Amino acid sequence: MLGHSFGGWLAANYAARYPERVQTLTLLDPVFVFQGLRWQVYFISLPASLPFLPRSWRIRMLSTIGGGPVDPDDPGARMISEVTEHYAVKLPLPERLTITQLRGLQLPVYAALAGRSAMHNSADAADVARAETQDLTIELWPEATHSLPMEQAATLDRTILAFMAAHDR
Repeated sequence: MLGHSFGGWLAANYAARYPERVQTLTLLDPVFVFQGLRWQVYFISLPASLPFLPRSWRIRMLSTIGGGPVDPDDPGARMISEVTEHYAVKLPLPERLTITQLRGLQLPVYAALAGRSAMHNSADAADVARAETQDLTIELWPEATHSLPMEQAATLDRTILAFMAAHDR
């Protein structure tokens, strides 16, 4: 299983609940896994939850969360923009994985955390990951933003494929 951001939370939850179905878990700057969101993210995300606001506000929000300018014509940016415009957020927000769930992950976990993530304090998240996750390979990418998979695609591809190959049953 592999997930980025909220997808990391989904992948980690699935692995925690169905460990027999997951061989490895790869988390790319996941949210709600090792740490909750920074309070600022809730404020920044307001344009995503108010569909009547201009698209330019959503693009600005994506730029802030992503850590840099967003090309509105980029397919990934367009997909995220469409989701923020048309997806109805249900409350309450997801709960962070519990320490018991993290400790219960009995599979190899690779975590890549962005040092300049707008979502959380990655150094603190790395400390929690190291303390509570048993079979962990973790990397802190000091200059990366929450857009880590897009910023470091080629390097991450090689790293992830090597990690998976090393744990192939």
